Amino acid sequence: MKLFDTHAHLDEEAFHPDRPETVQNAIDAGVETILSIGITAESSQRAVDLAATFSNVYAVVGIQPNYVAQMKPNDWELIETLSTADKVVGIGETGLDRY
Repeated sequence: MKLFDTHAHLDEEAFHPDRPETVQNAIDAGVETILSIGITAESSQRAVDLAATFSNVYAVVGIQPNYVAQMKPNDWELIETLSTADKVVGIGETGLDRY
């Protein structure tokens, strides 16, 4: 069976010092592919950058509803641009904020 992590926030600061080791640990545990999910325009950019860095990481870009009030004027345009980058496989974190 192939393992696929469909929702990781690899761009989070907590992973920063050990990010390559974290990705390698996932590979060693049998995880073949990881989706790094952006929740703001900035974290979406980081997700795209991570996808460019690691062969088994792909990006999902978007703005999570809890962060809409903090958006900058051109954030949606950036998400649109990022959505065309290599290894971006989806637009996510865009659901209703009713949980």
